[in-house]
Amino acid sequence: MERSRVARFRVMTNDACEASCVDSCALEEEEEPSSSSQSLPGCPSSLAIPFVRAASSSFALATPQLVLARFDADHVNTKLFDAVSEEAHDERMRVIPFATDDRSHFDAHVAREYALWSRGERFNFVILQRKELASEPAGDEETDVCIANADPVGCAGIVDVDAGHGVVQIGLFTLRDKEGKGLAAEALRAVEYMTFDVLGMHRSELRTDAANVRCARLAERGGYQREGVLRENFVARNGQRNNTAIFGKLREEWRGGGAWKAYLV
Repeated sequence: MERSRVARFRVMTNDACEASCVDSCALEEEEEPSSSSQSLPGCPSSLAIPFVRAASSSFALATPQLVLARFDADHVNTKLFDAVSEEAHDERMRVIPFATDDRSHFDAHVAREYALWSRGERFNFVILQRKELASEPAGDEETDVCIANADPVGCAGIVDVDAGHGVVQIGLFTLRDKEGKGLAAEALRAVEYMTFDVLGMHRSELRTDAANVRCARLAERGGYQREGVLRENFVARNGQRNNTAIFGKLREEWRGGGAWKAYLV
């Protein structure tokens, strides 16, 4: 079994891409299931959520194409607002709480994201697309992760945490012009990595409008099982009642399906 290793990253956030180095655990895919419940090297799962809750605003997940960064720097938030405001009245965005063309409402949602993160109730990220594909860090190699010029393509994260039962709900969306490019699938796998390997959770769920064929296809291709439909359980912003389809994946299914690599930054 290949052991986890520590990689060094420089998280570059401002226009000049100047930032300090951050030591982070780059937890790698294991070749066979482990009976250990630890979610961080030497760190029991009971401590994982407090670890993430206390993480700095530079905490992020990195994949070859993407960086999943916290709602943080104003320029990142502004870019995201500009992007979602253009689609705010799109039918597909009716369930996204911060899909608005009102900046004050958007900023209020960002503040709420910080509060929920600090309470360990929600760990949400802005999906940023890298300008160039990134290679895997080797050993203690120092790797630059520059998000100053990266473009927001959506959001993804853990939107509900039931730590007592080891269950989380994952939510994500991508902007319309970024659909069909594999970015949502890559973001989903990164959040699954955080769910199962970092937090040591037992089960993840995806919930979506039962009429959302694209999201259902994403879940099923990602190894989730369709487990049922909640009838008329959700009222959208337009007042319409919708059905919700529930998809689930267990930790052993994640490992058995080839747990995908991502890196803590």
